Amino acid sequence: MYELLLEGMEMSVSLGDRTLFTIPRLTVYAGDRIGLIGQNGCGKSTLLQVLAGCRPCDGGQVRRGCDLGYAPQFGLGAGESTGESRRNFGVGKLEDRAACSGGEITRMRLSRIPFGARLLLLDEPTANLDLPGCRLLEEKLRQQETFVLVSHDRELLDRLCNRIWYLEGGGLRCYDGNYTAFEQAQELEKLTQTRAREQYLREKRHLEEAVQELRAQSAQVRKAPRRMGNSEARLHKMGDQKGKKTIDRQRKALQSRLEKLEKVEQVREIPPMQLDFSLTHPPRSKTVLQVKKLHFGYPHTPDLLKEISFTLENGDKMALLGRNGSGKSTLLGLIAQGYAGIQCSPQARLGFLNQDLSTLLPQHTVLENARLRAVQREDVVRTVLNRMLLPKTCWDKQAGLLSGGEKMKLCLCQLILSDCNVLVLDEPTNYLDLPSLRALERMLGEYPGTVLLVSHDQAFVRHTATRLLFLQEGRAQVFNGTLDAWEEEKRASPQADAALRRSALQMRMTELIGRISAAAPGEKAQLEQAYDACLAEYRALR
Repeated sequence: MYELLLEGMEMSVSLGDRTLFTIPRLTVYAGDRIGLIGQNGCGKSTLLQVLAGCRPCDGGQVRRGCDLGYAPQFGLGAGESTGESRRNFGVGKLEDRAACSGGEITRMRLSRIPFGARLLLLDEPTANLDLPGCRLLEEKLRQQETFVLVSHDRELLDRLCNRIWYLEGGGLRCYDGNYTAFEQAQELEKLTQTRAREQYLREKRHLEEAVQELRAQSAQVRKAPRRMGNSEARLHKMGDQKGKKTIDRQRKALQSRLEKLEKVEQVREIPPMQLDFSLTHPPRSKTVLQVKKLHFGYPHTPDLLKEISFTLENGDKMALLGRNGSGKSTLLGLIAQGYAGIQCSPQARLGFLNQDLSTLLPQHTVLENARLRAVQREDVVRTVLNRMLLPKTCWDKQAGLLSGGEKMKLCLCQLILSDCNVLVLDEPTNYLDLPSLRALERMLGEYPGTVLLVSHDQAFVRHTATRLLFLQEGRAQVFNGTLDAWEEEKRASPQADAALRRSALQMRMTELIGRISAAAPGEKAQLEQAYDACLAEYRALR
């Protein structure tokens, strides 16, 4: 018998006159490892807050049968971190927060999670987190029996989850299995609905055609000729009327079938986010940005950046890579400010996206924020908002009330509408739902201009970046190629070290997890043994 840890009944939450979601019932049993997904703004974070008791329902109730821990999307959360948890996640004192990077703040947030609780509720815990931090969190969650995880990381959902909650259209649908199983179930649902729709349309068309034909037959019933005698006319009329009644009876029966035919709606497709950065002209100069012997630090880290030098050429897509706290966000901020030692082309107009989304004015509306730096006409502003899936219904909403993904979309709107022609992006994939992430990935891949970005999403970097800039111990190293090319070069190098072996082991463990979830009982034990061996070797290399 499974132990019920949490139950929600007749839950409903509204924002103004809009019903965010209505959920008749949801349950969390011991052993449930749930991934909560859905489009930006559908209410994922709100639902997690309701389950955690941080926000009341407008209707219904939540019963909690165990202790739980909650990690919000923003802020540090209400828990307390210990010296041991801070050491585990590689963070210093919490008083140093003001000088910390986004990834270090995320590590602080994670250090305050009570991993000993029966149930954990985690909202985008990998935002701004580097790969080692993601692996550390993943290892912690493997030891956690029960959790609900909001994430747009497909690989993480595949490796950790055995159930998926899909929040869409104000309702919640539950699926067994990981994210890949959910996608397969979705495709099957779409296929089934499409076929049912086609069958419905065929039957509807046949019934309509039959009704029309009978209506035409009924209208063609002839009247008695004028030269016919009375007795003959009566006989003719009787015969025709009898036939007409039969036809009308058949037509009414078919019309009744047509009216009772159960309508099958067309498969609902969520429109993709559309980005267009072609509203301004790129600079004509070959060199867009040059950094020469840049040195910068803070009181607690005076040599955060040491002798940083590199050149950004027109058309480059350069990814800035490094661990949390290595100075990536600091470097982007200095470039955006035009710090000493940084030279920009006179034609270059930098558009800076800060990972803390600080370009937004929380008390101002969505439309007001979109207009802040807009150089385009009002109709263009409204078109861009719609294309970014920020429809008219939310234009009067304060920006501070948006979800994390909606805030990111609004910041991207500001860039599109501004006069920038060089993009400087700090973690642009944070909080974006999967369709929007793919749209951004596609847009940057096609963008003819210049991009300098920071992202810990390796798949995103792999698909967008053509050059790499590594920050390590305050120094910079440029690689003129893609992430795939760099990895291939490292594998071919005789100096391949333990880090590469760890990466290979991680890939192998990911593969094994996928196979274990679908393995037959006889094969499962063997695969689990292979996974344990890989995990032991991985831990030995740390």
